[in-house]
Amino acid sequence: MRQSLPKRVVGFLVDTLNEHRADVELQAQRRPAKLSVKEYELLAAQGRIMIHYAGSKYSKPEGNGATVQERDMYFDCIVLRKSLRADAGEDEALDILEAVQEVLTGARHPDCTTALAPESDSFLGADDDKGILQYQARMTCRGVMVPPVMTEDELGGPLLAEVTPNWTNGD
Repeated sequence: MRQSLPKRVVGFLVDTLNEHRADVELQAQRRPAKLSVKEYELLAAQGRIMIHYAGSKYSKPEGNGATVQERDMYFDCIVLRKSLRADAGEDEALDILEAVQEVLTGARHPDCTTALAPESDSFLGADDDKGILQYQARMTCRGVMVPPVMTEDELGGPLLAEVTPNWTNGD
């Protein structure tokens, strides 16, 4: 079974950020489906960029016979960072958040019709007792949703193989 486009793009984001580790300082990874408190604290102590698919919006269907839709996809990049210096506060996490956006902006997955662009960023929360900060950058890119090609059996007849125009130049 082929991986879905969002899953391929998440992998692309993780790989792109890890290739630019010197710029973003932290390792990127897919966000796990479940994360225990212990795992969360360990990841925060090391610092991580968690990537996950946040959904899509589709255009109105177009096409003659086949439904074709533009698909705006959204991906969240969550910076999970424990402040390394008591006086640094949110500065370290914000610097990493900005670096993530700079690295990803303009990057283009080969199966997408547009390059990545930031849509928004936000503060998700903090655990003041442990010095853990969370910020999120939402990135977006566009793909196209096209159904699989139908076979002759599914269509109930032969596929169009040749077109013969039946007109003349002005006659």
